[in-house]
Amino acid sequence: MNARLLGSHVSLAAGLDKSGHQHSEHDPENPVSEPHATHGWILMSRWAECGRCGMRDYYPGARLTCAKITPPRDRLIPIGEALAILAQDLQAFGEWWRSRGDLGTERPSMDEWGAEFTEWRIKR
Repeated sequence: MNARLLGSHVSLAAGLDKSGHQHSEHDPENPVSEPHATHGWILMSRWAECGRCGMRDYYPGARLTCAKITPPRDRLIPIGEALAILAQDLQAFGEWWRSRGDLGTERPSMDEWGAEFTEWRIKR
């Protein structure tokens, strides 16, 4: 088991994280139906958590492809999975762009944004 994940779980279970713990609208006792198989699920006392990306089985994102998984290039990918991967990449690109601060927030066209995204993806 991942040491960071285990430490976090033990700290929460022991009540050490109670003061800073933010309440979520998602219920740990109510996992999503059909969590995505690409996650590396590790069973905890009240939920399962992906050992790669940290997604918990009761978050809506548990239905999507694991963010730490890149699809193999030797198989066909269904459109739903491809769109989920693309959405995750676009989200990560947006967070990276905003964190830079020196890149500005506007581009002249969607083609320009597409080129920026493509360059970012290649460099990853």
